[in-house]
Amino acid sequence: MTLVPGSPAVSPAYSLERHDDGSVTFSLHRVGIGPDAQKELAAKLRAAGIHVTIDNLKPGYRCAPERGESLGVVGVSAVLDLPGTDAPKSAPSLPDDWPGMSVTMHRGDSLGIENRPAGAKDDSRLVRSEAYFPFKGRMTPCEPERDPLNS
Repeated sequence: MTLVPGSPAVSPAYSLERHDDGSVTFSLHRVGIGPDAQKELAAKLRAAGIHVTIDNLKPGYRCAPERGESLGVVGVSAVLDLPGTDAPKSAPSLPDDWPGMSVTMHRGDSLGIENRPAGAKDDSRLVRSEAYFPFKGRMTPCEPERDPLNS
């Protein structure tokens, strides 16, 4: 096995591992990786032939879940942002008992990344979440809809 070119063995946020058959295993190690790490991840996956979208949604919205055939793994994280910034205050490690997110994708598969501001302020902090949705083959574009858990 070799790593995707340019990626460290294990970054603080995620790791990518390329296999001899051309597939790539994506593992999420930390929550709230933020926009810069998302862009870096997207570039590395695209170089391996994986389709990636990063959708920045309005408060209270998510992408409609019917975007394609799910690979059965979803990783969601919530972080607190400082007011006036787009970057997470911190990216804490996942709890030891959290099984993490790991999925193997093949050339032509897709990863949808959703950034969801909650739209609620609490003590000058803005709650945001990141969601990762891997799909077999090409996923459809994001169709924003009201999030029933965040209305």
